[in-house]
Amino acid sequence: MQGITAAGTFFDEVALMPESFVNQATGRCSVEGRKFWFNCNPAGPMHWFKLNWIDKCRKKKLLYLHFTMDDNLSLSEEIKARYRGMYAGVFYLRYIKGLWKAAEGLTYTMFTDDDLYTDDQRPMGLKSTAIRSIAVDYGTTNPCVFLDIWDDGQTLWVDREYRWDSRSEEARRSPNPQRTDSQYADDMAEFMGNRPEEQCEIIVDPSAASFITELQGRGYYVKPADNEVIDGIRIVSTLLAKRNIRINRRCNGLIAEMQSYVWDDKAAERGEEKPVKQQDHGPDALRYYCKTKLPKWRIAS
Repeated sequence: MQGITAAGTFFDEVALMPESFVNQATGRCSVEGRKFWFNCNPAGPMHWFKLNWIDKCRKKKLLYLHFTMDDNLSLSEEIKARYRGMYAGVFYLRYIKGLWKAAEGLTYTMFTDDDLYTDDQRPMGLKSTAIRSIAVDYGTTNPCVFLDIWDDGQTLWVDREYRWDSRSEEARRSPNPQRTDSQYADDMAEFMGNRPEEQCEIIVDPSAASFITELQGRGYYVKPADNEVIDGIRIVSTLLAKRNIRINRRCNGLIAEMQSYVWDDKAAERGEEKPVKQQDHGPDALRYYCKTKLPKWRIAS
């Protein structure tokens, strides 16, 4: 945008753009009678576009139009119903209702007992037909979590979890409460199993470079996770709302964290959106899998 002279600019999904880019682009529109066009789905109420453009629409001589999905006459009722089912929580309020709604309170409000299952309720033959992966949220002083995930093409079944917390009572009784990469890799071998048919892909927090190297050195296939937080939370929320994530009742740590995973209110006051970095290790591992492995059509279908 730098160096050009323009008479107008159209910003598609402007809420996803950096403010510096928008400022540069509008600043290059120096022709008399210049015009700007913007469209977007809403974000949080402290987003820079809402504060600096929508809230100042009169001062900036802007026409602000609020559309919802029902204003799109090209969509059938069936398609609109499918779209409504794609989102839940704050993402429903934004993408369906068109509201600049804050991400606050409990993150996964749609998580209920209906998302849980026991071994007896696991589909027969699941482990013969589903694709297995292990998702990892790595920690040294913080807990380290492995999730054993089986994907049948429609539903994700989180069947087991491994958890080591160096600050737990169990760890304090251990001669080595803080584990090394090598010890975690030994635990991974036990958790996954050593038979050829038990081998599977491991999806690991991309910041855990030393652990990834340790696993690769032992011959495991490791995929660094896509760690985009907000879109990952949106995907998990959508799958939970559609009952496409099921969690075994024995995964006590993951279940407890899913029920206490909250948005950071202090960050929201600064105009940021992120969850509180506490009791988030299981949800982070689940998010890594969903954001890294699932194609867009799985989420939208």
